[in-house]
Amino acid sequence: MGPLVNSSIVDLLRLRKAEQESGIVYRFLATGDVDGETVELTYGDLERQSLAIGTWLQAAGYSNSRALLLYPPGLDFVSSFYGCLAGAVVAVPHHCRV
Repeated sequence: MGPLVNSSIVDLLRLRKAEQESGIVYRFLATGDVDGETVELTYGDLERQSLAIGTWLQAAGYSNSRALLLYPPGLDFVSSFYGCLAGAVVAVPHHCRV
């Protein structure tokens, strides 16, 4: 990968997905324990999920607005955050207590 000028995080995700689609980009420790259950998200899955969310946000007319993200810890938050970036929506994360 060469120098990236004026690239967004979504652009970087697309590049990485093209190079390593099945590579793990995020791993969540479901129990909080290193030896416990984990849930993984690949570059390909993250790109598909985030672009689907971003496309929906744009089609619904939410571009250039804000979205409050209320998620418990997990990978759904990650996909939604990237989806906001893909849809030109400002993500406003807030910790949701379970």
